Amino acid sequence: MIQKLPRYYRDSPQVTELERVLDIQAQGLRSAVTDTLAQLFVDSATWGLDLWEQWTGLPTDHSRPYAYRRSRVTSKLRGQGSTTLAMIRDVAESFANGEVEIEERTAEYTIVIRFVSELGVPPNISDLMDAVNEIKPAHLAVRYEYRFRTWGQVAGLTWGQVGQYTWGEIREEELSGTDRTL
Repeated sequence: MIQKLPRYYRDSPQVTELERVLDIQAQGLRSAVTDTLAQLFVDSATWGLDLWEQWTGLPTDHSRPYAYRRSRVTSKLRGQGSTTLAMIRDVAESFANGEVEIEERTAEYTIVIRFVSELGVPPNISDLMDAVNEIKPAHLAVRYEYRFRTWGQVAGLTWGQVGQYTWGEIREEELSGTDRTL
């Protein structure tokens, strides 16, 4: 801003200091506006998550990471309205961070939620179960199916290729440095 002032103001130490302080204040205001706008969206909210949780009726737990709290709010927002298989899939995917398939077994009064893009059990499966139980019709049971790597899938690898991994890692994670993607 000081460059837009007449020369006699630009040479004044008092005006230069005033402009410097005003610039700091303007930057602080821009930052505050940007941060406040971020709270209006669940995916970017931080301190505003308390308000989102209050609005959706969820308990606030500051010990949990933002990603966890955001996924719960998003799940709750997606779970409003009439329950459909697509809604259950959306809720499950918001927790699982991957793709799921939903299968309705009408004769058995069961919904099967199958995790297809990630190996192992999602880390927040109990929260997912709570969210699904809250939106599903009461007369339906829910079954969860997970993918794991089997011995048959690693049978062709040598001990040198998999020796540095635990069985849990081999069963649930991508193996780096091997000739095959499992």
